[in-house]
Amino acid sequence: MNYRIVLSLAVLSRLNGAQLPHYFEQNKGQAESSVRFLSRSDSYTEFFKDHEVVWTFGDARKNSLHMEFAGARFGSLTGLDQSRGKVNYVLGQDEQSWVTGIDCYARVRYQNIYPGIHAEFHRSDELLEYDFAVSPHARPSDIKLLFSGAKSVRLLRSGDLMIDGMLHRAPLAYQMVDGTRHPVEAHFKLRRRGATTEVAFALARYDHGADLTIDPVISYEKQIAGEISSIAVDSQGALYITGFTRPADPLVNSPQVLVAKLTPDGSDFVYLTYVGGGGPSFPAAIAVDSTGNAWVGGVTNAPDFPNTVQLSKRKLSPGVCSSSSTNSCSDGFVIGVNAAGTMIYDALIGGSGNDSVNGIGAEASGTIWIAGSTASSDFPVAGSLLQSTLNGSRDGFVARLTPASGLIMSTYLGGSGIDYVDKLALDSSGNAYVAGETNSTDFPVAGSPFQSAYGGGTDIFLAKFLGSDSSISYATYYGGPNGELVGDLKSDSAGNAYISLLVLAQPLDLTSGVVIVDNPQNVLLKIDPFGSSLLYDNPTNFIFGANIAVDTEERVTEAGFLYFGPLSANAISTCNGSGGIVQLEADGVTVRYASDILGVGGSLVALDSSGSVYIAGGNAVEKQDFSQDPGMAATCTVDAFNADFSPSLLAPGELVVIYGRNLGPSTGVAASFDSSGELPTQLSGVQVTFDGRPAPLLYVNANQINTIVPFETSGQTTTALQVSYDGSSAPSVMTPMGPASNIAFQESNQVIALNQDGTYNSASNPATAGSVMTIFSSGGGQTNPPLIDGQIATVAAPLVLPTQVLLISTAPSPESSPPQPVPAQVLYAGSAPGEVAGVIQVNFVIPAGLSAPPIESSYGNVLVALVIGPEDGYGTSGGIFVQP
Repeated sequence: MNYRIVLSLAVLSRLNGAQLPHYFEQNKGQAESSVRFLSRSDSYTEFFKDHEVVWTFGDARKNSLHMEFAGARFGSLTGLDQSRGKVNYVLGQDEQSWVTGIDCYARVRYQNIYPGIHAEFHRSDELLEYDFAVSPHARPSDIKLLFSGAKSVRLLRSGDLMIDGMLHRAPLAYQMVDGTRHPVEAHFKLRRRGATTEVAFALARYDHGADLTIDPVISYEKQIAGEISSIAVDSQGALYITGFTRPADPLVNSPQVLVAKLTPDGSDFVYLTYVGGGGPSFPAAIAVDSTGNAWVGGVTNAPDFPNTVQLSKRKLSPGVCSSSSTNSCSDGFVIGVNAAGTMIYDALIGGSGNDSVNGIGAEASGTIWIAGSTASSDFPVAGSLLQSTLNGSRDGFVARLTPASGLIMSTYLGGSGIDYVDKLALDSSGNAYVAGETNSTDFPVAGSPFQSAYGGGTDIFLAKFLGSDSSISYATYYGGPNGELVGDLKSDSAGNAYISLLVLAQPLDLTSGVVIVDNPQNVLLKIDPFGSSLLYDNPTNFIFGANIAVDTEERVTEAGFLYFGPLSANAISTCNGSGGIVQLEADGVTVRYASDILGVGGSLVALDSSGSVYIAGGNAVEKQDFSQDPGMAATCTVDAFNADFSPSLLAPGELVVIYGRNLGPSTGVAASFDSSGELPTQLSGVQVTFDGRPAPLLYVNANQINTIVPFETSGQTTTALQVSYDGSSAPSVMTPMGPASNIAFQESNQVIALNQDGTYNSASNPATAGSVMTIFSSGGGQTNPPLIDGQIATVAAPLVLPTQVLLISTAPSPESSPPQPVPAQVLYAGSAPGEVAGVIQVNFVIPAGLSAPPIESSYGNVLVALVIGPEDGYGTSGGIFVQP
């Protein structure tokens, strides 16, 4: 069973294409008393009060937008579709101020906010929607929304409403008649009222005796999101996540620690617990014990971080150190939450310098191992010590504790240089392995080390501590004359250690505080239980460091950025993604599975007992069962006219090609338009759906399908793409969406363009400045009037989204003053009459003053950038020829 979730202060889960909306928290004291419910997006926190909705980012006094229901009467504000999960706020050291056990809902409804009109808020594909349900004979003209606190309110040419960085998409209105949706033309209308702006809805004719729905969608300019730091899986397959919140949130203010637990099927969260105080806190690692308690280690600068348990001799106050750089002073922390998300343990560990916990492990017995780095000469030490004092300006440390008794053992680990412990792993016997970097020539090696002497640059080190008595088993260098960095560390039940590391092409100096990575090569090591020999030392096909997981058969799964190796025949994705996942046989060389990974912006990886793989990074995590050949699979989806066939964001109305295995008949079949001028949504037993919506088909065979993205995907940031053939369905593929594709039709990087006389633009037939040119594209979104998927466009219908054409000269220019794009006058951008809906044409005037260099090759001397929708930067589509 596969799913994908997105985490950024909230959790968005996908299970076989079904979506769990962002939750709406009931206010139990975590917000001011006038707030009834609250919700979060990547950019804003939203507060729902009796008569208004307030969006805030950062300091609520300076960055608040209010949407008041003007003239509304208050019926009731209720939560709908309660989640089983709970939210907890453990902020500060005063337990009386903690707010726990908060109920969450998928939707909130303002019942009878106006006579016969209800307002309901929910999320769809991470976007906030607010629907006005208008009962028969109720008056939509009663709806008046007063916006205040905005610096700018603009009604765009597209019909969208832009309020600062918040885009309220043009409203969709409709009525359901006999199960069929009938659209009603609707648009915003604005009126200034002093410092506020009144927004109402203008509607075309509709049946006043039937229900009416008005459905705007809100999207935000993405600002700062949360970040996943570590993941773990328990024996039942439940996923545990820790990460940090975005630094500007009116409730949790600076970055705080988030601990989350998801159900095994990913359909819901069990708890979300926020932990922190009045300063930034960052988790580094998470571990789960046999009773379902989650343990998290990290670093905090918050002076009031929860600190019930005293692991140190003094009561720590992060941010107050004896060094001169007091603002950067920090302590490590260890927290534990039980299976319900309730805090059961909170402690700080450190001394008068900077300290951090970078790794954590939980034994079945309940004993906790932690490891990290310290610059404190008074770091707490305990038990049978390997090293009792700080040797250099920074050392690593390793400690062991029980929740009931405190520290069993705590020791420094390092030489006279700079040493960091970055990673910790436990084996099934309770032995602890730690790895990090050192430039110390006298690092304390022990046992029968594989490498006893410093190699140069920056070396990595590996040390093993025994679970029986906490003593050290071995400690060894590993490194050559340049530099090495630890990527990840794992162990197996036999006591072997596995390290993913980066070998650098130049020396690395830890004292500079800057890590310079020059053409690194990722290497996978396997070290025997005694630390004395390498069982293998194999380069891998990752350019940057990969994270790893090890199964019971001693097979290693790697996930990372910039994978350039070959893909296996059963790869789920064959697009040219920036990330990859590889599973190696026990020899560390033979590839069992290799695939690109898309949609997950990172490389954290974990395994469950069934062999399913969890890949996480950024604010997303994905679960896949890579051990099974999916047989039928859609492995890559690209724009049909993208010359390099690299993946891009899909867009409504875009003509796309789906590649894969066993997708349709062995002999290709091309679609025909029926008598009404419409393409089929089923062809030779093949059907393609986007979030369950059937898509028009152009061509199908076993390895390729040409189709068109339905217009109804408009406003979504992801879509679940699924291919079915003769009753069988390929695994659903989560695919990122954008408002428009911005890719002009091209061939060999040359834009397919018509000159003003209708002839094709070429090197021998260039356009002239001041003339009109036509280019074609798809995926520009819906038009006005709207077109129907799969039908021939019979009218010239302009795009709803604004369109720009930018022209860029290819003439050489100094780096200090690169060529600037020149905007062209767009005469028309919309449907291409006579072509299938989704194909668009753009007519523009080549600026009279455009400076075009000489035509010297078959590649155009002017580049074209097509920008449809918000201008979030632009990319060139290809070249055209303009007479110099």
